Amino acid sequence: MRPDTRLVSINDHLVEPSELWGGRREQPHVVEIDGEERWVLGSESLTVRQLAVLNAEPQEQRAQRQEHRAERVRDMHRAVSDPIARVQAMDRDGVAVQTLLPHVIGFAGERLRFLPEPDARMQAVRRYNDFVLREFCASAPDRLAGVAMIPVWDLAEAPLELVRCAGLGARAVSLPHAPQQVGAPGFGHDTWHRVFAVAQDAGLPILIHVGSSGAPPSTVGMASPGARLVQGGFDVANAMIDLMYTYVLVRYPRLAVVLVDGGIGWLPYVVDRMEFFERQRPELWSPPSRSRSPSEIVREQIHLSFIDDALGLRMLGDIAVDRVHWQCDFPHADSPWPQSRASLEAQLAHVDDDAARRVAGANAAALLRL
Repeated sequence: MRPDTRLVSINDHLVEPSELWGGRREQPHVVEIDGEERWVLGSESLTVRQLAVLNAEPQEQRAQRQEHRAERVRDMHRAVSDPIARVQAMDRDGVAVQTLLPHVIGFAGERLRFLPEPDARMQAVRRYNDFVLREFCASAPDRLAGVAMIPVWDLAEAPLELVRCAGLGARAVSLPHAPQQVGAPGFGHDTWHRVFAVAQDAGLPILIHVGSSGAPPSTVGMASPGARLVQGGFDVANAMIDLMYTYVLVRYPRLAVVLVDGGIGWLPYVVDRMEFFERQRPELWSPPSRSRSPSEIVREQIHLSFIDDALGLRMLGDIAVDRVHWQCDFPHADSPWPQSRASLEAQLAHVDDDAARRVAGANAAALLRL
């Protein structure tokens, strides 16, 4: 990369402060059980360790990919919840901008469905959006890009909240990869149309993060967490196929969809399969308009993100280079922080300067309207 290349990460996370919802039992809150701190969201809970984020001061061994997890809220790196510390961590890493999704409530807010009262769920969504947009990102608006949450279990209210968040400066909106797994209709259902229309008209990209609907039924009881991590990339591949064959992307041709944290090397194969079946079984692809082929729709509307994907970067010729985005994924254990610039530079060594500049940050800056 050229020395003046600015890194813009399309996917990062904050850990919601434990006091964000006032410690009320009907809202997400932290309790200690048998000496272990847990986030409690209604009928569900998770330990601080399950968040898999950096502890107070990560050891240099993390550069050799060793993982260090916090055990208590106070052990987590300050940058997970404090915007000033976050910008300092970004400066140490050579990253200009981070794009922020939540963690405790789920990458698309899907864990809030476990709160028993509908009013409490809606209040939790609004409080999170106010926090990330009016407080966290507002402290450094040129460095931190906020992503809105919507109540996917209430698709009558969701478009109104999305309009409100657009007015607050949201740069994107996060949706679950499989809404039917979190109590919402599938993307093809008519009740989603107002959400897609608002996102398109407001110029808000849709971010679909792996693991944003819980584990798929086929993996329940899977013994190895590693197997689930590897399988995670299929979450977003399946979401894209769903959006294609329910013709959402045909009906909303200006809607941008970012498939987050799933890598990029799988895309040419999936597109090739879609094109094959369009030729062999044309009756299976019958959108309301045939002005574009599946490959054209993907090339124009689908965006991909990666942390480390040597195979995908070798296939940039088969993927629209202006639809590929780097992600830091701070503060997760797989993040290259604080070696992001060196890590990305090594991956892009064979890529020409203009393509490297786009992938490293220019694409994300344009998409997020930075």
